[in-house]
Amino acid sequence: MRDREIVIRFRLPQLPRKRWLVGAGALLLTIAVTAKAYDTTWIASAQPLSSTKLKADLDEIQTRLGVLETVQLPQQATLGSGWSNYSSYRPAAYYKDPLGIVHLQGVVQGTSTTSPVFKLLSPYWPKADVLISTTTFNNSASAVVPCQLTVVAADGSIQVSGQCPVGSWLTLEGITFRQGN
Repeated sequence: MRDREIVIRFRLPQLPRKRWLVGAGALLLTIAVTAKAYDTTWIASAQPLSSTKLKADLDEIQTRLGVLETVQLPQQATLGSGWSNYSSYRPAAYYKDPLGIVHLQGVVQGTSTTSPVFKLLSPYWPKADVLISTTTFNNSASAVVPCQLTVVAADGSIQVSGQCPVGSWLTLEGITFRQGN
């Protein structure tokens, strides 16, 4: 049997959204329909397409696109005293996804490990203190070493809580934790 590709195009109601989200939704729909076209088991049990079924499918797609629209853009971090963004890497920032997971990003460098790296805005604070393991580069030893950070629930500050060498870079990439209400 030859592989076939079925492409269905329809116009969604005009809602304010980013163009890439609409493109992503159309791509997901195309992939889903294409996958269904390659699965021949549905042909034997195919039912006539009803307007009710089509409306239900469109409502489900609209709901899924709505979830995509709630992803926030990263919030630039205001770095604490003695901290700066490191070189040409991404600046320190954070955002919350639709599931309430806070994501940190960027690479920073500090001349002091006693002041907070930065403070999160209150909607991003965890319910309890969060201890995070990350890495830093020890310039004097020319080696990557472990470092610990604590996200303090009481004020949202991100503090160095382990032995992190002063003046070395510290990566925030891939650090996530659940925001607490």
